[in-house]
Amino acid sequence: MTAELTLPSPADALASLNPALRAELQGLIGDGVSANTLRGYEGVYARFDEWCQSEGQQSLPATAAAIGGYLAFLTLRTDITIKPGTLRHVVHVLSARQKAHGYGPLPSDTLMMANKAIKGHALRIGALAKDKAYPLVPDAIREACFGLHAAAQRGEISEFVWLRAGLMLTLAYSVAARESEVCGWRIGDIRVMDSGLDVYFWKSKTDREMQGVHRPVPCGHSVLTDPVTRLTEYLAYLESAGFDVTSPEALRAPLLRSVTNQGEPRRIVTLPAKVRGGDGTVREVMKTYGGLTVRGVDDIYRNACRIGGIAQWAEVSGHSPRSGFATTNAFALVPKAIWTRHGRWSVNSPVAEDYVQAVELVMNNPLNLKAVGL
Repeated sequence: MTAELTLPSPADALASLNPALRAELQGLIGDGVSANTLRGYEGVYARFDEWCQSEGQQSLPATAAAIGGYLAFLTLRTDITIKPGTLRHVVHVLSARQKAHGYGPLPSDTLMMANKAIKGHALRIGALAKDKAYPLVPDAIREACFGLHAAAQRGEISEFVWLRAGLMLTLAYSVAARESEVCGWRIGDIRVMDSGLDVYFWKSKTDREMQGVHRPVPCGHSVLTDPVTRLTEYLAYLESAGFDVTSPEALRAPLLRSVTNQGEPRRIVTLPAKVRGGDGTVREVMKTYGGLTVRGVDDIYRNACRIGGIAQWAEVSGHSPRSGFATTNAFALVPKAIWTRHGRWSVNSPVAEDYVQAVELVMNNPLNLKAVGL
């Protein structure tokens, strides 16, 4: 468990709890943290500590030299381009770890130095403008699905690879799903109804209280891009391959599976694993394997668009179906209050407003007028 996600130190008010209750509370906190968050924080810790050791710098509490030197080291990497957002995330994680260990957050002068360095890096690489995912609008999703189906018929990809990608593209667009929401879907979260599908989000970025929300999805206009057909055929394939998809235990299992080298679905298994915390301690947790990761969602969307012949496939990310949903609704002049609620954007979300403004700039561009345009 990472340091800032654990209980406070023993010197706090919780020290009066007996060990059994304290251990149970720690377990509840651990269960409430996503595996992706744990992996991300642990990775930041490990890489920073390794660099500090190699450079003779103090990592905890982190000095200004350690923070500044590490940021400079990251910007000098030649194998990948480090984005400013990545640098900000590193500083945030290291500051939180330091505070959790009782040293307080990073000093204001250290944070000011870090922020100026990050801004300088952004100016150097011309990255002040935010990168936006290529929007997968309905026409693009149709092209991708047609291409995937044809590739499966020719034997270029397995039937399961097509069925999984087709389900993910159509369903993610229909409910404007985030990558994390796609990874979190369980078999029992999506039910076939007379009118289409009922999609249940038991956890979501904007549902902090985890009350859960339902979103209806009507039937599609084409068999290949109909979410109901995609789900039905996907579950039928799992069942034909010997997977249980109906028992109470199966309904709580991940809906989407990773694939074997033969293109077949992997079985979901839960095994003990050791996790190193920010303070160096190691604890054993139970991890589930066989489902999808956020990076896996990105790769599946991108590969599906490549197979489908979409020219901009390399610009596709796990956010593309959600971006496509917002873009399509904005162009269709659907009231913002309707599509933002369906897509679970927070009230007055600046992200949603960005989509509206971008579409308005296109639709109301003065160059569209014959007297003005070229």
